[in-house]
Amino acid sequence: MVFRRPRMRLARACRILRRLTAGGSLTDDAKDKAWNYFSHALALAEPFGVQEISSVVQEFDQLFGDGVVRSSSSARKCLTLLLTSESSVDKSLEAALQLARRIGDHSSIRRSQQKACLHDARRGDANALLAKLMERHKEDSLSKEELHEFLKKYLEKSAFDVHFPWKAFFFQLQEEQLPRMHKVYAVLERWSEAADVAETASDHRSAVNYLRLVPGTEAALRAVLQAERLGDQQTISETSIRAAETHWQSGEYEQ
Repeated sequence: MVFRRPRMRLARACRILRRLTAGGSLTDDAKDKAWNYFSHALALAEPFGVQEISSVVQEFDQLFGDGVVRSSSSARKCLTLLLTSESSVDKSLEAALQLARRIGDHSSIRRSQQKACLHDARRGDANALLAKLMERHKEDSLSKEELHEFLKKYLEKSAFDVHFPWKAFFFQLQEEQLPRMHKVYAVLERWSEAADVAETASDHRSAVNYLRLVPGTEAALRAVLQAERLGDQQTISETSIRAAETHWQSGEYEQ
């Protein structure tokens, strides 16, 4: 009962916004009027929390067009609420980004992008995460450190599917943009570098697996060393046999 009147006022503001846009594109004067009602609707939605704010933003923010910056005290308050909320729902995260872009607050844009990418990474949503990473790379707003953080979270529960376009994405990055992660180098089939990183991280089993794919005696001997550090007798035997074969092929029969 307490919220009946505010909800009725919010519903009325939304109805007016829908009527204003019923005819299609808006004139500048109509956009000004619509913005006032949009700001009013946000102020009315604020007490009901991020779900109601998100609904208003996602339905009506698009009325004002891309690249158009407008602001109001209610829009700024709602953006703060969206960004500080513990909610990790796609709808609220997308609304935060929309509203940050509308206000033109670059720090809030980065913050909302960060939250959205981490959300997708934690739940292992490769499609959503890669789409966001590609968008941010295109607009040059993705740092190497941020990419490392997102991929680390993603790999805690998921893996790089060979049938998914991770390789194409990593190929787009400059060398200095690549996060130093052995699984990234492995996607790019840069096995020797993948082995180097895995060895540094004391991930001996991964190092052995990568070194199996590197030709030459040196790589074979490194694989034996990693197998010994791993302490797996079967792996030690397998890598030793391969090392012996490379010596034989090189004519180093004594070795």
